[in-house]
Amino acid sequence: MGKQAKKIDLKQLYKIIYERGAISKTEIADFCGISLTAISDYTNQLEELGLILSGQKGTSSGGRRPLLYEVNTDHWYIIGIDLRATHFYIFASDLKAQVVQSQVVQIADSAYQTYLTRLTSAVEDMKMVLSLSREKILAVGVSVSGVTDFANQVIDRSNELDWTKKPLGADLSANLGLPVFIDTEVRIYARNEIELDQTMNVTSALYINQGIGLALLIKNEVFQGYTNRGGDNRFFGQGIDQLYRVLRHDPLIRKINSLPYYSASVDQGLVVDLNQQFTEHLENMKVREQMEAFTLHLAQLMIAQIQMLNPKKILLTGNVFDYNDFLFHKVKSHILKNGPAMYYTPEIKRNIPGSGSLERGIVRLVMEKFFALGQFQI
Repeated sequence: MGKQAKKIDLKQLYKIIYERGAISKTEIADFCGISLTAISDYTNQLEELGLILSGQKGTSSGGRRPLLYEVNTDHWYIIGIDLRATHFYIFASDLKAQVVQSQVVQIADSAYQTYLTRLTSAVEDMKMVLSLSREKILAVGVSVSGVTDFANQVIDRSNELDWTKKPLGADLSANLGLPVFIDTEVRIYARNEIELDQTMNVTSALYINQGIGLALLIKNEVFQGYTNRGGDNRFFGQGIDQLYRVLRHDPLIRKINSLPYYSASVDQGLVVDLNQQFTEHLENMKVREQMEAFTLHLAQLMIAQIQMLNPKKILLTGNVFDYNDFLFHKVKSHILKNGPAMYYTPEIKRNIPGSGSLERGIVRLVMEKFFALGQFQI
């Protein structure tokens, strides 16, 4: 008996094509359990709206090769922002996180209203440079170190920015006339580890910059139960003070954490020089002992998560790991040396320099909201 024609939400169909990539109508019909005739009607509607494109030919066991459908990545653009105390990183990308414009904007004063004004003008400037109308921008995604009220897009507390209960989502949205979504940096980076073909994907992310955070990715969804601030997370315990002491007082780590997110535009000569400086820094016995204790403590935190969660991957992220080879490899070696005896070892990784980990994480945040919220209609 053939498939029965039935209705499908166009946004659901768009989500399937967005996530699966190039796909034929027959493959969509089989995946959805809907008749090919109905799928043809729905794909035609999406194509007429400019949301999807067809033209690439798939393989065939005989006869004509079928057309493949893909999302039109240029139909909308996404603007992403990473907030820091002395600067913010802003970019515009297509729907697949291909960056078309980016900039680091220096901030002399992180007072909320001053910062909000600079954010607003930076987004407007980027729209003007790229000749993007309001209708061409899907939404703005914001990454911040701190405790966020994810549902209401409020920054409950950011120690780095010294903000408490700031409704950045509502305020920036009112200024721009665009939807604005906010999440903590560690969950932004965790989203970059989503693997749609791995339905049992479990990833644990540790973020170390001026702030410290943990995030969990369970079955490819970010677990929202954690506030992701060190003082609020049971895994850090009383040792959090020792960790912060190193982050706040070691001169080279402070220098590393003052730098922007490790984007494709970072000067590689600077990175090599920083690592050489750190090698010389470690010749001081007191510093070496301090870093040994620092990296061991971080490793023990991740070992605790390995014992409880059996993650597929451990992601070590943030400037401390992205810019510094010694600290990343030291924490990794401590985990491998001191971790529990298991039938497998989780992959221990960090962001590939310049790979667009932050950008992809922010785009995934926005697309997650697009597919979940009723305010976005097709």
